[in-house]
Amino acid sequence: MSDLTILLPTKNEVEAVGKVIDEIRSSFTREPRILVVDGGSTDGTLDIVEDKKVEIFVGQGSGKGSDIRSVLDFIHTPYIIMVNADYTYPAKYTQTVYNLLKMDYYDVVIGCRQLKEKGSMSSANTFGNFFLSLLASLLFGYRINDVCSGMWGFRKEALDKFSITSEGFTLEVDLFTNAVRSKSRIYQIPIGYRPRLG
Repeated sequence: MSDLTILLPTKNEVEAVGKVIDEIRSSFTREPRILVVDGGSTDGTLDIVEDKKVEIFVGQGSGKGSDIRSVLDFIHTPYIIMVNADYTYPAKYTQTVYNLLKMDYYDVVIGCRQLKEKGSMSSANTFGNFFLSLLASLLFGYRINDVCSGMWGFRKEALDKFSITSEGFTLEVDLFTNAVRSKSRIYQIPIGYRPRLG
């Protein structure tokens, strides 16, 4: 049994989720536990996941933050990685995140989208993310390069100290806030970012 769980939050990702699962599987010699956390897909996403023989946790539909909070009670592996299942985050980086967590130097590893492919992020989104990251850095006294990233890795013992309250898509800011307040050892790595499928 693997010591790693990879969480894939989904909502209508029928074009992408199968490719993401395949990429994760090809990135590890020993397959991790893959757990799809679905927020109410209606487009066939869950059919793809079932075909791939991957576990599914169906959320209550109240938001990404709420669904992730709920599923954490069912995860007991020492390491957890959360990555958006829209194919924008190359899954090969999950192996790097996992390796860093296993070194026992870091409690939280954040993938920062610094290697963007053409068309992956609009100018407005780039500026918005820069502004939010700068604001979060100033408020909490820790320089975060990509507070809205959809790739986060955790040591379970560190994550258990978090008090996550986010219901929806403020989850990532909530995770950063908790990481700083709990004095977690944070590490940021540059990762690629691709145009969204579908």
